[in-house]
Amino acid sequence: MNWFHELLSFELAFFVVGVTIVVAIAGLALVAPRVRLSGLQARFDNGTITGLLSALIGVYAVAAGLTAVAV
Repeated sequence: MNWFHELLSFELAFFVVGVTIVVAIAGLALVAPRVRLSGLQARFDNGTITGLLSALIGVYAVAAGLTAVAV
């Protein structure tokens, strides 16, 4: 793992973003077919999805704020 510590800032940034994108796409590819087969999307309207996304963004904002204060 010595190569990891020798990366420049922009190389590390591209590495982190790349890994995040790959994991997100892999998760989407694994979960989306199961959700379509279960019919789960038919049970939720746009208001429910909006509420879930708002809650997720709120948790992220609190975590980011606490991280900024801690650093």
